[in-house]
Amino acid sequence: MEKKLPGFFEQLLGLVEPWYISKVEQKELEVHIRIDFKRGAKFLYEGELCRVHDKIIRQWRHMNLFQYKTYLHVYVPRIHTPDGVKQVQVPWAREESGFTLLFEALMLSMAQVTSVTEIHQLYGESENRLWRLLEHTIEKEVDFQVFSQERAITLAIDGGARRKGRVYLTNFMDLERAKVIHVSDGKGKESILSFKERYEEKEGIADDIRDRRDGSLSGLYRGDSRSLSQSDHRV
Repeated sequence: MEKKLPGFFEQLLGLVEPWYISKVEQKELEVHIRIDFKRGAKFLYEGELCRVHDKIIRQWRHMNLFQYKTYLHVYVPRIHTPDGVKQVQVPWAREESGFTLLFEALMLSMAQVTSVTEIHQLYGESENRLWRLLEHTIEKEVDFQVFSQERAITLAIDGGARRKGRVYLTNFMDLERAKVIHVSDGKGKESILSFKERYEEKEGIADDIRDRRDGSLSGLYRGDSRSLSQSDHRV
């Protein structure tokens, strides 16, 4: 049965040649899956098959296997390309992320119904890493928004610290469309300025926002509901 485990996990992960699982280990409450590629394999780069230069070891957090945290430890090839030596983009994770795509999808789904702090407590990932994932996703979504076509009428402002005494984030949400449209580091006037600049870069008109509703920042924003143009932080 133990010899069949690598093939079983290859099917679960959707691995195809030249990738294969070399070993599966269980250590205390963690599962470690080790992935390699076949010797002599070539990898596509802009339509051209390229030979391997060398390989590096990378790690990704994957969805839990039952109650066990699961990690992928992978020999990732670097290949000779017309543009120099490049690291291969693996199919199970986005570039520069330490999470697999499936784990990211789970975290984003959880973030819609619970707080980052609670996700941290459930899955043991740092709040900073989870916030970076959320910021990346929001920024990617905002890049596709054109506010001249989707104007924000009612703006909700809320926020909090990643950790006590650490980086503070302010979230701006279009309540009519139930979408986060901006996240800024910091709070107060600086965050309002950041939102206004980004909103107008995306062809929005800040003075068209007629209703502003403040959440947990009531002490900071005076806890009222009014237009952005009427704010004490008018910019």
